[in-house]
Amino acid sequence: MSHIELDEILSNIRELSIDHARLVKILIEEEGVYTNKGRLNKSALSRMMCMKPKDLEDILYDCQREVVK
Repeated sequence: MSHIELDEILSNIRELSIDHARLVKILIEEEGVYTNKGRLNKSALSRMMCMKPKDLEDILYDCQREVVK
């Protein structure tokens, strides 16, 4: 995946909603949402975004669909 394709995907995700834009920002800027092994800590991410885990899963699924397009 090229840098241009990644920028386009991230832009499309940000345009979905404010929560999607916040998610992208947090994933890029915050190290506290990752474990020591580099895996996503959904519990920490859920707390940072002040969302219920189910709502976060829905947003992550939207992001996954956008990447697969």
